[in-house]
Amino acid sequence: MRYFRRHHGAGVILGACVLVGAVAGSTSSSALVAPAGPSVRGGWEAAKAAPGKHEAKWGQAHRYKDGLTVTVDKPRKFEPTQFAVGHTVGNQAVKWRITVKNGTKKTFDATLVMVNVKAGKDGDQAEQVFDDPINGMYEGTVTPGRSVSAEFAFDIPKGHLGQVDVEVQPGFQYGGAHWEGSVK
Repeated sequence: MRYFRRHHGAGVILGACVLVGAVAGSTSSSALVAPAGPSVRGGWEAAKAAPGKHEAKWGQAHRYKDGLTVTVDKPRKFEPTQFAVGHTVGNQAVKWRITVKNGTKKTFDATLVMVNVKAGKDGDQAEQVFDDPINGMYEGTVTPGRSVSAEFAFDIPKGHLGQVDVEVQPGFQYGGAHWEGSVK
């Protein structure tokens, strides 16, 4: 017991150092570059900085300073199957093909990509729809120079289809980028 007490403090300090190093490493990564307008620092600052400055239209690519590029294709309406999860009868299921191209020098962890959709003038959060073969997620990693694509689907009230905002955040060290437009 005495051995444990004497060495326990060193373990706590070592653990804290590892945690601080991990957080510092994740926030010192790439900076975000908007298609138009000034660039902002990467990390947590990028996630909070200059809302609305990182907007694109359907089909346009958004490139981060480190070379990572995200493209959100035009939305497509679809009829979910009876086994779909997240769809409410009366709403419109909409899907987007989202491509991430790794133009960085490091392997990119695609499992960290987050996609959110808001719709209508009040920005109501849309529920994600899971329906075979639309799984709404990436798996694995992407080596430099390669791309990964997946379809993401969301449930949008029909009266909100005129104003839709898709936000893609490629990982914790990247700020979110937005694609806005209507669903036709």
